[in-house]
Amino acid sequence: MASACARVIRQYVVVRYFSRQRQDELELSQGDIVMGAERYKDGWMRGFRIRDLAVGFFPSAVVRRTGEESVRTRVAEEILSTEEHYLENLAILGQYFATPLKTHNVVSAEEFGTIFSTIEPLVGLSKDFCSQLRDRIQTWDHSESKLGDLFLQLAPFLKLFGSHAIGYTSALEVWKQLKDNDKFTSVLTEAEAGSGHSFKSLFIAPIQRVPRYELLLKELLKHTEKDHPDYDNLTMALSKVQKVAVEINERLRFVQNELQLIVIAKKFPHDQVNLIDESRQFAARKLKPSRTQSMKTLRDSFKQLPSEKPRSLPNIVLQLAEFGEEGNSVLDVGPRRVIREGVVQLVKPDSKETTERYLFLLNDLVLVAQFINKTKQQYKLKDQSLLAQVWISDGQSYDDQLTDTALIVGTPTAVHKIILSSVEEKKQWFQEMMKYIKQQKQLASHILKSFGIPDQKFTCYTMKSRVEYKGSDEFELQLKVGSDVSVLGVIRDDGKWKPNLFADGAETVENLWWYGIASNSFGWFPRGCLIDVDRTMGEPESDRLKQLPMKQFLSVRKRFAKWTGIPFMPLQDRVVKVQSIDKNSYKSLLIPESATAANVIEMYWRRHSLYDENAHDSWCLREVSIDQSVNILLSPGAVLAKRMDSWGCCKDRMQFQLEEQVLG
Repeated sequence: MASACARVIRQYVVVRYFSRQRQDELELSQGDIVMGAERYKDGWMRGFRIRDLAVGFFPSAVVRRTGEESVRTRVAEEILSTEEHYLENLAILGQYFATPLKTHNVVSAEEFGTIFSTIEPLVGLSKDFCSQLRDRIQTWDHSESKLGDLFLQLAPFLKLFGSHAIGYTSALEVWKQLKDNDKFTSVLTEAEAGSGHSFKSLFIAPIQRVPRYELLLKELLKHTEKDHPDYDNLTMALSKVQKVAVEINERLRFVQNELQLIVIAKKFPHDQVNLIDESRQFAARKLKPSRTQSMKTLRDSFKQLPSEKPRSLPNIVLQLAEFGEEGNSVLDVGPRRVIREGVVQLVKPDSKETTERYLFLLNDLVLVAQFINKTKQQYKLKDQSLLAQVWISDGQSYDDQLTDTALIVGTPTAVHKIILSSVEEKKQWFQEMMKYIKQQKQLASHILKSFGIPDQKFTCYTMKSRVEYKGSDEFELQLKVGSDVSVLGVIRDDGKWKPNLFADGAETVENLWWYGIASNSFGWFPRGCLIDVDRTMGEPESDRLKQLPMKQFLSVRKRFAKWTGIPFMPLQDRVVKVQSIDKNSYKSLLIPESATAANVIEMYWRRHSLYDENAHDSWCLREVSIDQSVNILLSPGAVLAKRMDSWGCCKDRMQFQLEEQVLG
């Protein structure tokens, strides 16, 4: 007898007579109750008969587990019966709906394909599966028969159900449009009367089938012992079916959400509002060609980050999955979707009067709309902005003349004073907007960090802010109406100035965000605060472009280093001018990596014709810029190489200067 693989006492009922052939075997009659103590890998069992407590060996094929095994058989039969019913529904869909519509030329080939393209393959798949299930059930043996292998064979083809799920919503949209066709309506009425089913109840069957597979497999596995030959296959099959079920649910939500966005876009008849397209971009273009506005989602706006950037953060944008983004939790924002919408009252500028507006909050956008036809729910677009460029505030904290139901929503073009119907409604709007604003600003911050530390010779162009902007991110600027903003930019290879700190940065950076200095603070801010987003900025007058003082250049680079957590790139050439205090002479010294200010003073004097080994003790060193904006007295222990690395490409504008100490 083979070695035992299980030693658990269970109760079994004998389903078939067994005549013993050896002295140690147990003779069994149908209906006997036996207790199985051991089960062997060759299919034999050892136990005792209840009626007389006789002990012996017997084949597992002649007994079945009481209770559990009968449930397992019932579940197996249910898998077959529900598959047959599902196949019958698909056949009805083809016979009563698809065939008549095609035969009578009621729909175009394109419309027919949109609706029924997945049905024929699904029918073929179900026919084969039904045939295999029938063969197994007809010869069902609770202790040996398996279904897990059939589901594993089915698993690679479950993608057909996913394809049906993807096309489900668009197919229903086409079906809805076809109802305006009298000929179509006539065929539909006849089909539903003849079949006894509605189109929708049949068409959704493939989407419901995979979750049903999952439930039935769970039930079958629950009543299958771990030592059963089907246990492992059932476990693997359930895992594969669950994965497909999750994906189908995600795709259904995704498609249904896109349909909702399309419906919203159609409510703007005089604005071409495109909330989704192949790249899921947002574009609201006025009918006048000169009023073109375009805006993408943050992820789509930065599909092309710099291909090579020393010590930059990973290219986080390209790691997003098609459905349900993976990776850094900060970036798991998902596709564009509607969060909240509703009627609000807007306080008119420089007035206490209000006007009615309709607000759409998406997970990455806010739209402010004006009613043009309430009956048809049609709107005119008044303002729109990425949430990464929006700030909000409690109304009374901003303006004590407002009521306790007021909410402030600031965009790059306006500050909206919004009145809600109640304090509770205001709280709900505030919490949801704050949640998604924070999420989008974190995403924007991660994207902007990925460019690393800028190392270009900046120039600045002063402009005035046309709107108040309260940045909530640590590195966003705070702007007031009419305040001066020094916009930072670089001269490109073609000689043109562009408002960006990275010569090879993604163009979208300068289309959405600019870097600048306001009130002696450096940060980033929405471009729209200074210039219309639909306007191309002309080349600034050369006399208005100013070179950024070296002190501010170093401040910007150090702020980026703190922001990104990236160290400065070491200079390849650490030769620097060390100038005497009278500025009449200097020496070029190669600064060793660990050299301190005291070491460099000594190096200078060792090369001086009037060298005195004690002379350097009475001198100190300053870090000085050519434009005199930097003048820092260095401690004797200051490591110069690290300070020089912060100079970057502007090393030629910096030097060290000797100064004789005044002894008190």
